Amino acid sequence: MSQTSDDRPMLERLRDLHEKMEHDAEMEAAYLKDRDAFHRSHGFKPEEVEEALEELGRQRIAGYQGVLEAYGKKLS
Repeated sequence: MSQTSDDRPMLERLRDLHEKMEHDAEMEAAYLKDRDAFHRSHGFKPEEVEEALEELGRQRIAGYQGVLEAYGKKLS
């Protein structure tokens, strides 16, 4: 997937790539071997990826927080 063939926001494309990697041992091995090369080979600029991954982490944490709060209310 390259940036020129996919007009979705970078964070969305990056999330999809990392979710796909979670289920593909070869992709995960390539990522663990050289993260920058992995991201470049999938059309990302490594210097932009770290910040985007941090944002993705913040989004996931916020999502989990909402679920936990809703579950806590059900338990009350």
